[in-house]
Amino acid sequence: MNKAIELNNKNAKAYFNRGFCKANLEDFSGSIEDYTKAIELNPNDKYAYKERARSKNILEDKKGACLDWKKAAELGDLGAANLVNEYCK
Repeated sequence: MNKAIELNNKNAKAYFNRGFCKANLEDFSGSIEDYTKAIELNPNDKYAYKERARSKNILEDKKGACLDWKKAAELGDLGAANLVNEYCK
């Protein structure tokens, strides 16, 4: 998980994957950091926005989650659009 980033710290997918692993281990703050880095490297990654929103939502940052879901929806993620309609009114 860390080795890919050590070899290439410009690899957005590696940060996304590490963030996903951290979220599965319930390290939501750590996952947000990694998703944020993935987004910095690839600002059009709708999946990184959606997953970062999920972690923010779990940490009760509804405003931040809604902003990320909205961005993911703008980038074409229909699931994120549904979450916006459900949680962000």
